[in-house]
Amino acid sequence: MAKKKVEPIIIKDEELMPTTLGEYSNKTKSPVVLFLIIILFATIAFFLPNIQNYLNNLKSGNNNAPAVVDDNDLDNTDPDPTNVDNDDKKYELSNDTMVEATDFNINSVTVGESTISINITSNKETLDIDSYYLELFDANNTFLGRVKLGSDKLSSGQSKDYTFRMIDGATQFSITKKANEDMPEVSLDTTDNGEAMLVCSTSKGSYTYTFIDKYLTKVVYTYSAPFVEDQSYYSELTNYSNISNRLNTIDGVTASLTTSENGFTYTLQVDLKTVSDMSQLNDDNIYEIKTLAKVVKFKNDAKGYSCK
Repeated sequence: MAKKKVEPIIIKDEELMPTTLGEYSNKTKSPVVLFLIIILFATIAFFLPNIQNYLNNLKSGNNNAPAVVDDNDLDNTDPDPTNVDNDDKKYELSNDTMVEATDFNINSVTVGESTISINITSNKETLDIDSYYLELFDANNTFLGRVKLGSDKLSSGQSKDYTFRMIDGATQFSITKKANEDMPEVSLDTTDNGEAMLVCSTSKGSYTYTFIDKYLTKVVYTYSAPFVEDQSYYSELTNYSNISNRLNTIDGVTASLTTSENGFTYTLQVDLKTVSDMSQLNDDNIYEIKTLAKVVKFKNDAKGYSCK
């Protein structure tokens, strides 16, 4: 095996020379540049947690970043909004449907040719039916209309049947709760003395509501029945005569009944500033003083009245 050739090590006898690694300048930096550098580092430090969270979300597949809202895009607003909570789901309009919700249970649904009947049981100590509405939809989830449930207060475990008019094309329903703030505003013509009127009518009569600054102050109810030679006409006439006599004993209430060969007309005038006990009127369409105009219209529309 051949020997490896080893080069001899030669040490030079020379003076050691310094080696330049870099230059240091002791000149003072511009204050503006120093200020910008400080701002840059402060900005990075402030946003670093958000940047880190964003990167972590990307790694984990979680893209629940805050949505950007375009204030100019109002097309997604429901023209007929509902106050939706977890119980406001759509159910099939069928005789087999039963609903278990937080505040109530619907034990049975009966669908007729022109009516819908439901039985409701309260799950609350006091369930105020006055704020609940039955809303109807077609198979495409298109909103068709709503009807007011009632005005009762049901105690825990208490049940009651309610019957409503059917709306053509309805295949689904929901029970929704409405607060006053959920109801759309109304625009009424106002007189020089600040009064505005809203008339709500059906075939069974009309209510004229008077408002001052959108607050209810007075109600006039009018009902007319044409004369027919039938026992039902005389029974109705007797009934309204008894009602008129009873209500005329209440302060703030004036009731009158006029008859002719053509029929009879019943008129009830209520000054809400004077009436102290609304329950004596026994009329759910006469609301408390200072009720907002939008509330009166919304509720009466849901009862089947035409209000304008």
